[in-house]
Amino acid sequence: MQEIDSAIFRWEKRSAHRRPSPVCTFNTSPIGRVGLSPQRTRILYNKNMVFIKKVIQSFVGPPLFVLLSGLVLFGVGAGFTYQHNRIRQNGLKVEGQVIHLEKRCNDDGCTYRPVVEFNAQDGQNFTYTSSSSTNPPAYDVGEAVTIYYIQENPHEARIKGEGGVLRWIFIVTGAGAITAGFVMFAQVLRDRLITGE
Repeated sequence: MQEIDSAIFRWEKRSAHRRPSPVCTFNTSPIGRVGLSPQRTRILYNKNMVFIKKVIQSFVGPPLFVLLSGLVLFGVGAGFTYQHNRIRQNGLKVEGQVIHLEKRCNDDGCTYRPVVEFNAQDGQNFTYTSSSSTNPPAYDVGEAVTIYYIQENPHEARIKGEGGVLRWIFIVTGAGAITAGFVMFAQVLRDRLITGE
């Protein structure tokens, strides 16, 4: 029995001094632990810079001009629409009458914009000159129209439906020009990438 206990003690002692087995690990990274080489980094950087340069060159010129023109037209139409809707939603509604057609002439001809007279709800009399000028005139002298005005500033007014067609022309034309600008840009960039210019 003592011999068995002595043998077990010697085996446990040897096990306590035994080193653990090494664990094998494998590096599955496709570029290893050292990362990209300086030469490879320079090549990628140069390719990116060439692509960015082609993008800028493709955008400058006709595509940029068409895009900016579209943004201006769209902004004008959207601005007029916002102001009209703001006054209509926040303003007071009264009836007015066209008392005069203001004539405006230039090298392209003459246009007319209505001057409307209306009474505010407090009884005061005001006149409003439309910002929309057309030929032929959109209104006749003596015609009754609906007016929306801001109570705190009755001079800030709009005729109901004023310039609706013109606003949509600006918006639609502007949106079309913006789309055309991006299409032109894509075509020029594609040609540059294909030809390598």
